[in-house]
Amino acid sequence: MNPTFPASSHLYAKKLNNSAASCIEIGYYSRAITALQKALVLNKHFNTNDKGREVCKCYNCALDGCIDFSENSPSIVTTAICEYSSNSKKKRKITLSTSKENFWKPPNNNPHEDSDDGHIYRRPIRVDCECHNMGSTLYLIATFNMALAHHLQAIGMGNTERREKIINKTLVLYKLAYKWQMKLIFDTSPSPSCSTVTSIRFNMIIRNNVSQIYSLVNNHAKHKRCLQHLLSIVMVVMEYRTRPQNNRVSSSNTKDPRYMELDGFLQNVTPLMLQQGHCADAA
Repeated sequence: MNPTFPASSHLYAKKLNNSAASCIEIGYYSRAITALQKALVLNKHFNTNDKGREVCKCYNCALDGCIDFSENSPSIVTTAICEYSSNSKKKRKITLSTSKENFWKPPNNNPHEDSDDGHIYRRPIRVDCECHNMGSTLYLIATFNMALAHHLQAIGMGNTERREKIINKTLVLYKLAYKWQMKLIFDTSPSPSCSTVTSIRFNMIIRNNVSQIYSLVNNHAKHKRCLQHLLSIVMVVMEYRTRPQNNRVSSSNTKDPRYMELDGFLQNVTPLMLQQGHCADAA
């Protein structure tokens, strides 16, 4: 069956995911969570009833492709601000959020945005190519976005019992996303479809955000352990960048590490790098 014609439930799940991404960007975390819950149910139903359906293997439908698409697309807030600036004579008011639960920050990767508490990767993952069948990759992305929505929701709360429950759920969701990615990789390996969910970038994002959750609850041992795993990945990427061009292995289905933004992650692992004597290499 043609991978470019997914069932309506899969297509609707994609639209719900992208709608939730917009909600996350403007601070409507509860709305995002509701939309993502629906998306996960729809996509699970799609995968259960259409196991024989061919999954698209193009880069835009791969995990790395979706992260790349999200990081290089202007956020809904940026678009609104640009539109307001270009029509300033009309004096239109842009309301980013009115919910009491919100703790909004632009979802960019500026390392100075989180200088007090450490860098959090805040950008939700959108999906491109809405006419293609992404299979279980969409379920993985929606799970990550669900974790991110809970994470950002917890940041703006006081130290309450509800906040503790949200933090615990956030950890469960981040770990579920990571385990789901590993399951997809090992279940499909060595099939070419394995490359659709293989992503160094995604691994860095998960390790980074989980470390910040542990920091939030003052679990210093697990916070450091996550940063050590993150540092290992970051050093691999940095080492790759130093290789001669002819020794590099390129793939059309994975984002080239030379172009990965590392500033936020480096901010978090710099103390470990200094302790372990990597500061000269990082420079």
